[in-house]
Amino acid sequence: MFVVSPAKYEEEQNDYFSKVDYHFTGTVDRFQYLGSSRCLLYIKVNQIEIKKNKLNMDDDFLGLYSKESNLIVLFADFYLLLKNKYNSLENDKIENINVDIKVNSIERKIYYYKNKILVGETYLRPTAVYVKKLIMVEKDMNEPIRF
Repeated sequence: MFVVSPAKYEEEQNDYFSKVDYHFTGTVDRFQYLGSSRCLLYIKVNQIEIKKNKLNMDDDFLGLYSKESNLIVLFADFYLLLKNKYNSLENDKIENINVDIKVNSIERKIYYYKNKILVGETYLRPTAVYVKKLIMVEKDMNEPIRF
């Protein structure tokens, strides 16, 4: 079992957010359930601004952005918003969905909208446990930007 103290966890979160400043909007058109409350969201980008991105290759990261395909793949706590719609989610299965999203790293939040109505929000939370999933996705993208 892997245990991290609250102080260490907060330090890691603060380290990540001290290195980035970004916000974007788009539409989640599919997601990949990873287990627990974690998913990879596949987002068609409407607007993106990356003001600061000083992550090193060995730093944890939350997402990938492909300018070429205008796609973001984002690691997020998403299941709690889905539990009423999907009774049994299968690990690693990709499901289709249509939810608008707004992400702001300064606020450390993800906002979810359906028909322009806020339906939920979660915190941005980098974690080393699922970075390997993003690295696997990264291999199939053309020169993505980690953030």
